Amino acid sequence: MAPTPDGGGYWLVTANGSVYNFGDAGFYRSLAGRRLPAPVVAMAPTPDGGGYWLVTANGSVYAFGDAASLHTSPTSLPEPVVGIAVALSARREVAYAPGATGYDVSWPQCPDSLPPPPYQVAVVGVNDGRAFTVNPCLSAEAAWAGPGLEFYLNLNQPFWIDPSEGASGPAGTCQSTDAACQAYNYGYNAAEFSLAALRALGLSASMYWLDVELPPGNAAYPDYWNSNLALNAAVVQGAIAAIEESGASVGIYSTYTQWTEIVGSYSPGVPNWVAGAGPLSQAAQWCMTGASTPGGPVAFGGGVVELVQYGYWGTSPHTWDEDYAC
Repeated sequence: MAPTPDGGGYWLVTANGSVYNFGDAGFYRSLAGRRLPAPVVAMAPTPDGGGYWLVTANGSVYAFGDAASLHTSPTSLPEPVVGIAVALSARREVAYAPGATGYDVSWPQCPDSLPPPPYQVAVVGVNDGRAFTVNPCLSAEAAWAGPGLEFYLNLNQPFWIDPSEGASGPAGTCQSTDAACQAYNYGYNAAEFSLAALRALGLSASMYWLDVELPPGNAAYPDYWNSNLALNAAVVQGAIAAIEESGASVGIYSTYTQWTEIVGSYSPGVPNWVAGAGPLSQAAQWCMTGASTPGGPVAFGGGVVELVQYGYWGTSPHTWDEDYAC
């Protein structure tokens, strides 16, 4: 267990990673339902109580809420890990200063349609529009991004183009009838594929965004996501697990409407990158008010908005996507 900083509540964690919150302790997700490398043995809250870390006996550390993802699991230990302690200043650092602006680019900007400087926000797509592909201009666009580099990964359902990619993985070797197992493996393996593609180019980032949306002209891609929302959610859950286990932070790019249409009520509680704002002034307003339409929320999946993509509705003279940091 662990107390909140003010002593007004506490968390209990079980060996399978289930987290129970009491008093003023917030719930920021758990490991329940995941296949863990070892039992959870301890937890520690962030200094502000806005998140926590869970550690397993083999030394794997999982971060939730505003807790920073700093560590990957060691290859071997002489004895099991039995505890975790946190420095008083530890928290997840947001890469972009509030009010920073910039762009995101990917295969549509390949090979030479890139925004000119200045820009502070720079997010580059790893894939070529779907999972298990690579953006042909990945290296060049990463070089364009400079020090503000973050990446985003495309996700889609496991039974569309590459169903064999979900046959085995952290959820085990799946029976042909076990769609949930295949979906989780597919999402995990898709994220691992993208991370491996980056490693092969000598690239990495501290933050990865998962693109969960219906593609433009969705009528041309009716099978991009499954009609079973729970299976779609399992894909996203698997991808989140892979990125967190790599030691990086993870967030979701989507809109409230598309998120609920694709994964339903699934609530991973990771940061949000919200699409759909018009002018820059509206992007800034969405950060503060959380309303994309009258009465309609921006935030989705239990997350907090960190980036807003704007320039929609003919307000931008460019073909690039523009972004505002909250």
